[in-house]
Amino acid sequence: AALDLGDEAAALAWVRARAPSATVFVTRGDGPTSVLGAFGRVDVPALRAKRCVDATGAGDGFIGGMVRLFAALPARSRTTPDAAAARAAATIGNAMGARVVQGVGALGADTRPLRATCERLVLSLTSPASPARRATEKAPK
Repeated sequence: AALDLGDEAAALAWVRARAPSATVFVTRGDGPTSVLGAFGRVDVPALRAKRCVDATGAGDGFIGGMVRLFAALPARSRTTPDAAAARAAATIGNAMGARVVQGVGALGADTRPLRATCERLVLSLTSPASPARRATEKAPK
């Protein structure tokens, strides 16, 4: 049977049947991003682009921001993120996707202005003083 990606519940069931412990990111363009994982569900509002010139590469921008955050996390948080890590990853991903659509093509937008913001978000989550980091460290293993 073909997988209907327009039916979120069916698509999620398909993923869960093959990877029960996976963390799943559901992006919806200018709608909210949902992250589903062992922590439950987190919904992160979309960030509005100043203008949308071309949607090519928006998903790549999202993945790039998300991967940058996960690369800074301890290994355990990369494989089993908590709600704070999932929210931060979706926020960074949304920001990068919103920036990419402002240019033509996947490489048309200058994403350098987001580097400082991305790095601040990463530091806020990974710093030992971070409430999100302390919550992760107190979480049952």
